[in-house]
Amino acid sequence: MSDKLYTHAFYRGGQFVLSDSGDIELPVASALGHRFEMTDDGVVDNYGGVEDDAVRLKDWEDVVAEAEAAGEEPPPDFRGSNA
Repeated sequence: MSDKLYTHAFYRGGQFVLSDSGDIELPVASALGHRFEMTDDGVVDNYGGVEDDAVRLKDWEDVVAEAEAAGEEPPPDFRGSNA
C-alpha cells in the first residue's frame, strides 16, 4: 500500500477505513494502520510520533513474548540478518 492511501484514513474496530470525503488527515505519515485511533477529537497517533520501524520492533517483541509464554516457537526476527 502506498503512503497516499493512508493520507485520508483511520483505523477503527480492527479495520482500516478510508474517509469518503478524504478530509481526515493522519497526524504522522505511516504505513501502519494500527498506529491510529479515531476519537471524538479526530485521529490520534497511539505511538506518540515514534517511527514505524520502532513500532514494528515493539509489535514483534510482543509476539515473541506471547509465543514464549505459551511455550510456542517464536517467529523469526523480522529484521533478518541485519539485526
